[in-house]
Amino acid sequence: MVLAIFVCMPALASGGEAHAGYDWHHFWAWLTNAIIFFGGLAYILRKPVGEFFSNRRTEIQDSLSRAEQSRKEAAMKLQEIEVLSKNLVTEVADILAQATADAAREKERLIKLAQTEAAKIGEQAKTEIANMESNAKSQLRAFLADLAVKEAEKVVVATMTDAERNKLFVDFSARMGAQA
Repeated sequence: MVLAIFVCMPALASGGEAHAGYDWHHFWAWLTNAIIFFGGLAYILRKPVGEFFSNRRTEIQDSLSRAEQSRKEAAMKLQEIEVLSKNLVTEVADILAQATADAAREKERLIKLAQTEAAKIGEQAKTEIANMESNAKSQLRAFLADLAVKEAEKVVVATMTDAERNKLFVDFSARMGAQA
């Protein structure tokens, strides 16, 4: 239709006056051919073009539907991630609090263990010192007794006469013989 208007424009522009060189019969024949051609073309192409646009509309609707579904799924996943993120912050805080409490309990346990070990070591040291003191006293007594005997022997040897020594030897031998 638009094509027919463009073809008729020169005739309409002249104000309806006939030009000597313009053949109206030829124009109307050409216009009729154009209408028949484009009408036939429209009739032939109506079904394939209609199917094409119908299929295209269906494809676009399907694409929009898939896009909307994808958008909804993405929104749901985003909400899940946000919930997990919030839970993660809470879980991290809980883990940190638990670790702090565990560390404090472990510190107290180690302090008590160290105090117990220190007390045991102190007791062992006291026992060892008492044993060493007892050994030192025993050794000192033995040394003093030995020293006293040696000094007494020196005094006895220096003050004893030969007759007293013989008498002492005979008495000792008699006692030894009686025991045997």
